[in-house]
Amino acid sequence: MAALTANTTVQTKALNEIFGGRILKFDVIAADIIYKGALVELGTNGVQPASGDEGTHAIGIAMEKVDNSAGLVGAKQVDVLVGGAFTIAAITNLTDESQLGEAVYTASDNVADLTNVTTNTFVGNVAGYTGGAGNRFIVKMTDHIAVESYTITNITADRTMDCNAAADAEIADVLATLIQDLRDKGIVTGTIA
Repeated sequence: MAALTANTTVQTKALNEIFGGRILKFDVIAADIIYKGALVELGTNGVQPASGDEGTHAIGIAMEKVDNSAGLVGAKQVDVLVGGAFTIAAITNLTDESQLGEAVYTASDNVADLTNVTTNTFVGNVAGYTGGAGNRFIVKMTDHIAVESYTITNITADRTMDCNAAADAEIADVLATLIQDLRDKGIVTGTIA
C-alpha cells in the first residue's frame, strides 16, 4: 500500500481503556505532512510518517493531521498515541489467529508487517481482530520509546555465560545478543551485521 494521502480512521479510545496509552507531543520533521491515523517514526530531526528510514524507530499513531510541508523542523508539533493499542487494516504476512502475539513492524505509515526487514521498526504485537465487515487487526504498541542506536558486527548469538571463566569474546557475544533482543522488542534501535 502507498503512503497515506488523507486522514484515516483508527480506533483507539475503547482499546486504550483496556490497554492504556498516552498522548505526547513531538516536533514534526521539515517539509512533510503527517495524516491523522498514520503510523509515525521518530528520527533525529523529529517525527515523520513511518517509512522504514534507517535511524528511525516507530513510536505510535498520529492523532491529528499536521501540515508542515512549508515549515522547518519543529515548526509544528503533532499529538502521538504512544503505548496503548490501535486498529490497522493491513498487516503483511499475517495469515491466521495462530499469529496472535507476533511482533509487528512498520512497513509504511498505513501498513504493518510481521517481517522484520532491515528498515522496518518494531511497533508492537498482534493483539486481536475486530471481525465482521471491514475486519481490522488490533496492535498493542510497545510501551517503550527507543532512544539509542547500536551497531554490532560479528555476532554469535549467546545467552549463556560462566562469570568465573568468560573470555572477552563470550562476554561480547552475550552483550550483543542482549542488545539484539532489546532491539527486537523496540527498546533500542540498532544494526546487526
